[in-house]
Amino acid sequence: MNKILLAIMFSIMIPVLLGSAQQADAAFLTIDDSVDNQITLSHDPNWEGGVNSNGTPFGPFTLGTTINPGETVSFSGTWIAPFGNLQAGSGTIYFTDVCNPNVVSDIVSASWTSGSFPTITIDVQSSPDGANLGAVPAGFNPNPEPAGAFVFIIALFEDNNGDPIPIPSNLDIQFASDDEICPVVGGEFLPIDSTALLLAGLQSSAIWMLPVLAGVAGSAFGVLYIKSRRN
Repeated sequence: MNKILLAIMFSIMIPVLLGSAQQADAAFLTIDDSVDNQITLSHDPNWEGGVNSNGTPFGPFTLGTTINPGETVSFSGTWIAPFGNLQAGSGTIYFTDVCNPNVVSDIVSASWTSGSFPTITIDVQSSPDGANLGAVPAGFNPNPEPAGAFVFIIALFEDNNGDPIPIPSNLDIQFASDDEICPVVGGEFLPIDSTALLLAGLQSSAIWMLPVLAGVAGSAFGVLYIKSRRN
């Protein structure tokens, strides 16, 4: 009798478990690097196997936010992925600086296991304002830093050869960086202090250059020289 009941229970529970796995909501993670010398990780409760956010463990079905001082951070989490997605792998994303697209500002690397209950491990390395992590390695795509807004990074992972690599499904990861203001070389007004300094330098140069020019070109420059000496 017990064996019959056990068989009935399995026949009922297995389809329910399979259905819940296929219908599980996507696990969600945000990586916020919008504050210098600080990276914030936030996850939703759809990490059914729990997460570890920079050393802080969170149980299954829990929300969590971890504010991490510094320029590096790590994350790992386990979630339910649809059946059939069994490929393990690893990948990297190189984000380039908004003001200098030739250098790397952030590196996001990840590795994940196979199966319907995979685990992903993510490591983030950033750079402080005014610094960088070097040039983008040969063969990899430069990805402009998403300044001031979050961007999905799932499709941006590349393998060791720089080729796009698929990661397990039912997973959403977003990344955001700071809304950096780049210095303008031309076409814009200089800050007040810089403008005053520039004008002072030009005026100083004009005072000693104009007598020489006046002696060569004549009275017209002499008039300009007199005007430049007014109080």
